[in-house]
Order: sequence, then C-alpha cells, then structure tokens
Amino acid sequence: MQGTLSPSQWILAGYGASSGILLLCLETQLTFLKDRIADSFGFLFNPVLRFLFLLLTASVSWLHHHIFSDAVAIALIVVAVLNLYVMCRFPTLWEIQKTNR
Repeated sequence: MQGTLSPSQWILAGYGASSGILLLCLETQLTFLKDRIADSFGFLFNPVLRFLFLLLTASVSWLHHHIFSDAVAIALIVVAVLNLYVMCRFPTLWEIQKTNR
C-alpha cells in the first residue's frame, strides 16, 4: 500500500516500535533498565514466554506487507528460535544472567 497509513497500521507500527525498544533496553544489560523491565515485564525472563513474545512481535511486523518489515519478521523468528534453544539448552547461563541483575 502506498500513501498514508490507516489508523490500524499506525497502532501496529507503534506496538512494533515499543516492543523493539523494550527488547533493546533489556539487551543493553544496563542494571537500572534491566531491573525496571524485570519488575514490569517479567515474562521476558521466561524462555517460553519470551519466545511467544518474539513470535507475536514478528507477526505484527509481518502484517505490514513491506519488504523491510518482512525481513524483520523473519529475523525475529530466527532470533526467537535461537533464543529459546540457548535458554533451554544452557539453563546455567540463563541463571548467571539473572543473578547479574
């Protein structure tokens, strides 16, 4: 679709951007950000719920039907699968990261 975005597309874009910022702030490993995110968004510290959140974010990106958003959606799916594998395969690594909060 060319031209202006519909209100539903603006809402999806806002949700995608806010979830991306949330993930960026979580992965920066800054203690003051990570503590606040852990208090408010504890599901990101559970492997399965984080996997589902990444899939939800990928589906939001996929709905825009643009080449860049499709590439982002595919990348998010790959990251979700790899993240789930690492978090389930190496739980001690995950526990070390949780204690470094």
